[in-house]
Amino acid sequence: MAGTSNTRVKYYTPQAIAAFGAELLRNGSNGSAAVRAIFPEETFTVARAGTIANAIKRKPEIAALIAERDRIKALALSDALERFGATVERTGDELARLAFAQVRDVVDWYTVTDPKTKQRKQVVRVRDASEISADAHRAIAKITQKPDGTVTVELGDKLTALRDLARLKGWIVDKPPEPNHLVSLIIQR
Repeated sequence: MAGTSNTRVKYYTPQAIAAFGAELLRNGSNGSAAVRAIFPEETFTVARAGTIANAIKRKPEIAALIAERDRIKALALSDALERFGATVERTGDELARLAFAQVRDVVDWYTVTDPKTKQRKQVVRVRDASEISADAHRAIAKITQKPDGTVTVELGDKLTALRDLARLKGWIVDKPPEPNHLVSLIIQR
């Protein structure tokens, strides 16, 4: 019977805990997926797999593994930030470049008249790289050229950059969840 205590014990054996830890590291920390991967013969609901995963995560060896993984990730991030000179100021500068970049910094457009037909048409010309400022270069997200020579230039997402910059400056504060949306569970024995 799947619900007996003997069946439950198999989820918490040293071998299962070690396999869970290895799978947790392999899959990017998805505990429910780790439980399903190490017990493929079982049919778990999402809630049941999550319950087992949370119980295993509380085991000292898994908690230590998770803490070490988090420490290594934080160290790697810190090293990368230091290597690239990432600071709040530089982040703000980059966001401002994206937020305030204008298409006219990268392309020119104008109207020409065909001398024979007298019809007017719009012409768009991507500026030569040497004509584009360093700030505008940093705002370019993508440049593609089709076989016919057509060039497409995409600037970074202006709205997202404006929002992120406003958050960085404290002009927008994300609301914490309302207290009545929090769920508390009290278990009495």
